[in-house]
Amino acid sequence: MPEPLLIDSVNHLAREVADVDRSVAFYQNVMGFRVIKRPNFNFRGAWLYGCGVQLHIIEGGPPERGVAVSARADHVAFHSPNIEAVEAGLREHRINYLRNVQGPTGMIQLFFHDPDGNHIEIAQYPVHPDIGPVHTTSAGA
Repeated sequence: MPEPLLIDSVNHLAREVADVDRSVAFYQNVMGFRVIKRPNFNFRGAWLYGCGVQLHIIEGGPPERGVAVSARADHVAFHSPNIEAVEAGLREHRINYLRNVQGPTGMIQLFFHDPDGNHIEIAQYPVHPDIGPVHTTSAGA
């Protein structure tokens, strides 16, 4: 059997968006990312950095999806050392969110959308994941 690919980290996430300026404002003002230098491509976009990862915003994406916030949809997840402060911040920014308590662990997860309907999760994760047997029927993501 071949060896796994030689990778060691995530470099960036990319999101297609309908409105670059609106998305940049959201990721700066709500998520705390900062704009970083981006090459002069022949299409609009922006690069941001936060939480140890780059976020590449690319103009031309789908219109707002209008899908209900869900704990099971495709999403990107961020760690916070203070989930109560995040929840208060979401209320302050008037962002609709779903608060989920993960049954097996009791961990609080907060799910919400960016301006284009992309799902985001924030939770207070353990420092090191428990690498154990894989359970394909578990409900939490």
